[in-house]
Amino acid sequence: MKKANIFRCIFWGLIMLIVLSLGIIGVIYNVNSFNDNESDLKRIISIFNNNTTIKDYEKVDTKIEATLKGKNIIVEVKSTTDKVYKFNFKRNYLETNIEKDDSIGNIIVMVLADSISVNHGGFEGDTYNSFTNQSVYNYTLDQGIEYNEKNSKYRIKINLENAISKTLDIDNEY
Repeated sequence: MKKANIFRCIFWGLIMLIVLSLGIIGVIYNVNSFNDNESDLKRIISIFNNNTTIKDYEKVDTKIEATLKGKNIIVEVKSTTDKVYKFNFKRNYLETNIEKDDSIGNIIVMVLADSISVNHGGFEGDTYNSFTNQSVYNYTLDQGIEYNEKNSKYRIKINLENAISKTLDIDNEY
């Protein structure tokens, strides 16, 4: 084998080794990140399922229930038409896609964001004003929630570490 071919094989072998190592480190980090947040996710689900808004839907024959399946929060809506919403766990946030005109999906996002706020010491309903006056559409992930519009859908990211706070609503009112 020529000297140039040997160097090429060594070079590309090192590149493949580095890429493989980075991939393994990424998987390990993501698993550790989930393990660190698993108890918080379980508390958030419990808060969500016991939320007054969710309980009020049961009075009109609509059952909404969140569960943790794998690394994702699954919210099932059982009514005249059944629907499932999947919130994918990322390193420090949950991500989902919903149609812009999906009123139930928007309520689920609102209650889930509020449940995260309650998990951080807030009170139930503290974040609802942000959704009512639609200021959440201008927030960034650092402020607790981020909406990205594409076609007729929203890609929504809800921060697990920074909850939406009431002070954001006060700042946006002026």
